[in-house]
This record gives sequence, C-alpha cells and structure tokens, in this order.
Amino acid sequence: MSDRIGVDIGGTFADFCALDEATGLLATLKVLSTPEEPGREVMAGLAELGSRFGIQAQDIGYFGKVSTQAAADAYGVVIRDGGIDETATAARRSRLAANAKPGVFAFNQQREAYEREWTDANYAALTELLATLAVNWRHYMNTRIFAALEQVPVHQRRGDGSEVRRAFELAVGEFPQLKPAQAAE
Repeated sequence: MSDRIGVDIGGTFADFCALDEATGLLATLKVLSTPEEPGREVMAGLAELGSRFGIQAQDIGYFGKVSTQAAADAYGVVIRDGGIDETATAARRSRLAANAKPGVFAFNQQREAYEREWTDANYAALTELLATLAVNWRHYMNTRIFAALEQVPVHQRRGDGSEVRRAFELAVGEFPQLKPAQAAE
C-alpha cells in the first residue's frame, strides 16, 4: 500500500503516517511509546500497519535512527554497546526526576502514575477521534486532550475512553469549523 512511512516517536506515543503516493491514501496509527525499550514501539507499529493496511516491513527501504544522545535526552535512557544500561538509565532518570517540574512529561512518580492509567481504551478513543480531523488539527487537539486529562486526578480516571471523548467534544465545540471537516472525511 505504502510508498512512504513517517514515524514520530514521542514520550507517550509513536505516531505513524503511511502514504500511498499512487492513490493518495493516507493511513495513520498511534502506538504507545516504550522508553524502557527503545525501538519496540516501532516494531509494534509496523506490525499493526501490516495487519490493518497490508504494509509489510520488508517493503520499507530505509529506517531512520534515534541517536543515543536523543534517547538519553528524550527518554532518560542510556544506551551503551547497543543495549540499555539499566544502572545508568536508573541513575539518569533519578537525576531528571529530582530536577523535574510537576507534570506528566517529567521523569517522576506523577508521570509513571499517568502512564499506568493510560489504557488501551483511552488510546483507541484518541486514535479514532484524531483520525476524524484534518491533519493540521491533530497535534493541537492531541495537546488539548492531554491537557484536559491532566486535570482529572489519577484516582478518578475511568480509563474507558470517556474522558478522552469528553475532552474532544469540548474542544470541538470551541471550533465549529471542525464539524464540517469530520463530516467530509
């Protein structure tokens, strides 16, 4: 199906975008990031692209790579000799946590709790809803949804996708132009 695949590995999700240049068909996919095992999310995403859209990893000619410094900076993961140095990673994350500001994107207990609460149902709802939007709105809405979820205390999160859907509905209510974009796609 695909002539081009792009992957953006973030702290919470890895976003995949596959373009079939012959038909113009654009397929998107989100999988949970695996900072404890960099690269696993890429393999999981490629497998999912295969099962959903028929895209096979062997048909992809080039994979980009993340540098060891980027892994350390973005994920707190220390890579040495082609593998994760668990001791150095734990020490780096402890240093990062000690200096972190509160929030789910810091290496601290709040982030760990947030990631435990991020369920498959929330992920599925987010993926489904973002796919209804024009590409130029997806990042903004993703940010809005995450900000709204951050306001819900962890112990009150249901994890059934309803909080994601509610946050999406509230944000769409502020931007009527999104309604026609949903109906058109």
